[in-house]
Amino acid sequence: MSRTNALLRVLRICSLVLLSTGRPGSISAGTTAVQSPAFTCDGVSEIPREECEVLVALYNSTNGPGWSHDDGWLTNGTPCSWYGVTCVYFGQWVGGLDLGNNQLSGALPHSLMNLHLINFLHYSNTHLCEPTDAAFQAWLESVISLQRTGVSCEYAYLPFCAR
Repeated sequence: MSRTNALLRVLRICSLVLLSTGRPGSISAGTTAVQSPAFTCDGVSEIPREECEVLVALYNSTNGPGWSHDDGWLTNGTPCSWYGVTCVYFGQWVGGLDLGNNQLSGALPHSLMNLHLINFLHYSNTHLCEPTDAAFQAWLESVISLQRTGVSCEYAYLPFCAR
């Protein structure tokens, strides 16, 4: 890749970061964008606690309060009724997340890999970035129906994009 093409790619990625929230450096991998409003998975019984905690981490790391639709998220103890969540095997495990076109921004949490029975994951047309490590990328590729942004979180740390 020529130096000019590489610079153009960096500028396009920085533009995506700016467009996602209107300010530089807003997509950040490994940090929590918001904190859940005192929600715990203690009273949740329809899915394993570990999966509930993954959903809470997803909401917190992707600006959940800013989503277009967050019906039920962190407001009730029935995650299978939360907007975009589909449960399988009689509601015992998370089988899919359909959150595309929903104003999500930030970084996908690495803990998504703990959703072992997920068959579909849709987050296209959002401002999400993906962890770049091989394990997470392999997990993503194992999801049967995947609609993604394809944006790598490694670009969130570029000095050109920082405040």
